[in-house]
Amino acid sequence: MRETETIADDRLVGAAAIAAFRGEPVRRTRYLIERGELPHGREGGVIVASKRVLREHWRKLTGGQPLPLLSAGSRRTIMPPAPSARPGAS
Repeated sequence: MRETETIADDRLVGAAAIAAFRGEPVRRTRYLIERGELPHGREGGVIVASKRVLREHWRKLTGGQPLPLLSAGSRRTIMPPAPSARPGAS
């Protein structure tokens, strides 16, 4: 975190804010949170997350690839690459 950056600069409040930051539907974000697959916390009953931690989580999942840039309002989800065909399979 930069010295001049505040917690407010890094903080995402609510599943909708987290989903918008990730460029995916709110429903998918809530699903991943409920399964414990996204780093998050709770303040009272509100889901919160750190932009920095979510970026690091993405880098770990993708082997260091940067976050994809999606236009605002895009509902496209990010899917891992399809596995290559097995040798001998047709």
